[in-house]
Amino acid sequence: MFVSIAFVDIEFLQMRGYPSRKLARKAFFDRVRILHGINYESDRLALVQSLLLMTYWYDCPDDDQDTWYWMGIAVTKAHVIGLHRSPDQLNISPQEKRLRRRIWWCCIMRDRMLALTIRQPPRIRDNEYSVKALSLDDFEIYKSRESWRNSIKEAQSIFLQEQQAQKDHKNKREF
Repeated sequence: MFVSIAFVDIEFLQMRGYPSRKLARKAFFDRVRILHGINYESDRLALVQSLLLMTYWYDCPDDDQDTWYWMGIAVTKAHVIGLHRSPDQLNISPQEKRLRRRIWWCCIMRDRMLALTIRQPPRIRDNEYSVKALSLDDFEIYKSRESWRNSIKEAQSIFLQEQQAQKDHKNKREF
């Protein structure tokens, strides 16, 4: 939730008692930090994802638990569950293999970006993992032809309904 605060209308946040977006993000981040501290999340893939999102919070330079701290925990957890190893030989579904690759590459990319930003060497070294680079096949962006046809039919139907509603509205105004 704390990451999505950046996309919430400021008026909505103010109606909920947050004078600024930053204070709202801080409040939600503090809640996430508490949930992490009590080991609330048991899904380890979700935990790595949430830790990566936690690296997007920066409060002040004196914070002991800054972005680099959370990145270190994310990388450690990713190593513990074996995300750094190729999932090709694992006895899991193809969907989970793709998910594991995507999460690992999120770790790599976030690690590289943070390292550049704070002028530190990356935590993840190229010789420490065996996960191949992502390809389009790792993303579930392909729809079947039937699915595309249904989407087009649905869009056409909505368009025709809106067109008819505009005609009806125009006819009512003329009377």
